[in-house]
Amino acid sequence: MPQLQSMSTLSATRPDLTELVAEPDLTLVFDREGWSPSLFKRLAKQGLAVITWHKGLAGVDWAQDEFVLTEAEINGPASTQLRPVRLAQNKVKLKNGLEVRQIRHLLDNGRQAAIVTTHPTLPMAKIAGAMFSRWSQENFFKTMRQDFNLDALSVHQLAAVDEDLEVVNPKWRESDKRVKNLTAKHHRALAQWTRFSQTGNPKKTAHYAADKQSLETQLAQAKEQRKQIQKHIRVGELPEDQRLDALPSAPSQLFDTIRMTAYRAETTMMPAIMRAQGKKTNARKLLSRLFQCEANIIPQPEKEQLRIQFLGMASNSVDRFLLPLIEELNATHTQFPDTNLTLFYELAPVA
Repeated sequence: MPQLQSMSTLSATRPDLTELVAEPDLTLVFDREGWSPSLFKRLAKQGLAVITWHKGLAGVDWAQDEFVLTEAEINGPASTQLRPVRLAQNKVKLKNGLEVRQIRHLLDNGRQAAIVTTHPTLPMAKIAGAMFSRWSQENFFKTMRQDFNLDALSVHQLAAVDEDLEVVNPKWRESDKRVKNLTAKHHRALAQWTRFSQTGNPKKTAHYAADKQSLETQLAQAKEQRKQIQKHIRVGELPEDQRLDALPSAPSQLFDTIRMTAYRAETTMMPAIMRAQGKKTNARKLLSRLFQCEANIIPQPEKEQLRIQFLGMASNSVDRFLLPLIEELNATHTQFPDTNLTLFYELAPVA
């Protein structure tokens, strides 16, 4: 939140979305791994809306005549397409009492996939499109890690961590780990107790009932112990043997910014190639070949032109796919910095 405020993303008087009437400053779209009704409520009170899959939904399916056929806009890294979908929406309350909009997508197999949002006015087709477009985020990080070395170590020397920086208390983390382990064991014991009580096995039922009761007691105690431990602590308050140096963040942020800028530049070049290739597109691979091929740089001051002649593509079919991009680049009439020479790109003829 402080970073969003420093970027002037949020207004000074942020609206309260808990009544589903105000317009949000910002809408966050994420997968079900981020499911947290308490977080949704806190964000809503600060003017931030969320869109995500409804995790752990259990209930009766809606009547199929409630669903309407519409089109959702699916945004990819280099293209946008309209997809026909059947959608319906209602207001529902989460376990913490927060009222949200639930949008359901009726699949061809009859299953209903549910999306929830705290955005009060965004049309349900836009909400569905935003959720369906999430795959492009995952593709982005996959490509960035594989091809652009995102998050690679930019420097190897370590720097001392600011003593006033707050970090998770190691004692709280250990206590939280115990709570999670006991919770998992309790869920397993509960499942077994439910199973054997329904199948009429008194001996097994009694065994797992005792196991369940014991774990409930241990879990309550563990949660109480965790409550007594401060979750965050200043680095300066950590014991000397628990203090860690860290990699300086500034160089990594700089290099990652350059990598992401390169990705966006490459993505901007893709549509021209994709249109030329038709259905079977592999624009990134083709661009990678173009970036790595040799080129002649031919100054022509009499024409106020700097010719860039790409060499070594060695295929008429590849040339055919690249020509629309070459034409698009030439149409920009970009001047080489600090000169009056206009860049002109061309493919060397195949011998």
